[in-house]
Amino acid sequence: MNRISFYVTFAMILLATALTSLSAEMSFDEARSHYDRSLVKIEKDHANNMKTWTKNYLNLLEQLQDNNQAKGDLEALVTVKGEIARFKKDESLGKDHVVNGSGTLERRQQKFVRMRDDYNMTRNRNIIVLRDKYIRHLSKVRKTLTSDGEMDAAMRVREEIVRVNESKIVTSAEFALAVNSVHDQEKKEHDAESNDRIYSTPARDTSTSGVEVHPAGEPIPNLEGINYKQKSLSRTNHSPMNSSVSVIFMEAAHSKREGEKHQSRYSRSSSEFTYDYRTIRLGLHTTGGKKLIRDLYVHIEYFCKPIKKGGKSDPELYSSSTAYIRALEQERIHVDFPPVSFRKELKRHDNLYRGRRTKDRSGDKYYGSILSILARDGKILYQGVSAPRLKEFASETVPDALD
Repeated sequence: MNRISFYVTFAMILLATALTSLSAEMSFDEARSHYDRSLVKIEKDHANNMKTWTKNYLNLLEQLQDNNQAKGDLEALVTVKGEIARFKKDESLGKDHVVNGSGTLERRQQKFVRMRDDYNMTRNRNIIVLRDKYIRHLSKVRKTLTSDGEMDAAMRVREEIVRVNESKIVTSAEFALAVNSVHDQEKKEHDAESNDRIYSTPARDTSTSGVEVHPAGEPIPNLEGINYKQKSLSRTNHSPMNSSVSVIFMEAAHSKREGEKHQSRYSRSSSEFTYDYRTIRLGLHTTGGKKLIRDLYVHIEYFCKPIKKGGKSDPELYSSSTAYIRALEQERIHVDFPPVSFRKELKRHDNLYRGRRTKDRSGDKYYGSILSILARDGKILYQGVSAPRLKEFASETVPDALD
């Protein structure tokens, strides 16, 4: 899956369930009415999504404002206040609005830009899927009418096909999907030029790619160099006391180092890069008398602590990954998430002429994870943290919790 977020997958499944199929016995007027009602529903769902998106973004900004005020960070506070004032005017947020260099605000803005794009893409895909289904139905009806010699009725169906294909809502959705397809192809070509995508460059990104679900009874692969250790999680206040899902949380840590050196007549410098990889495996099955749960979403949020001078920093959301479980039963399944890398850099510089040495450390250090298991309707079935302090970052609101 090409970086499709949780929101797109979730919304597509809900829409496919909600929209009934066009029956072959439907009359022309009934089929047209069904199509028009379904379009209205798509637009209504999209409007509700955007309304929730707007509310959640404002809530986030107000939370950041309170946090910055509590920490006494004047510059960050002024920046967030400015963004709140700007957003309230037109409720717009694009890449041009992202405040570069603002740390947490910048990353959260990027998250909400991606979320908005995913909502728009979901709407456009649903429109085209509905259009294609309707056109196939009309084409069959036109063929039957033509065979029966009912030319006036066949021409009416032909005009409806033209109306649908040339409607503004369909053409705009087609154009948006075409643009997105070009961007996806450019991204694939860019990725193909990278020799070592997973184990060389860390990425702050949300992904469903690379997740593997191993059914009950299937042999679990043991990857060379990855040794899982079981860790206990602390439940958050959002997690029910009697959860219907049993969780075994396993984590593996391994690292890779790279370096480079430079030397001249009067100086010598070196850079050492350490990639700290965290790989998570889950064991899941139903419990509490529950025999079957359908359509689960397993979401992991990885947190880091930026390496700063002075050594003190707060945990920050670094990356996240989501798995979709079609059905969970009493027999345990295993879910393997792709490795997430945290890069640290140590720079050394020796001034051979003056006899001075300097060191500079930067990067991100892994801090812990939040595991959330959600039902199809967004209800939290289980939520736990691997580091107690992360409880304050755990959210009960699905759009605000998932990246």
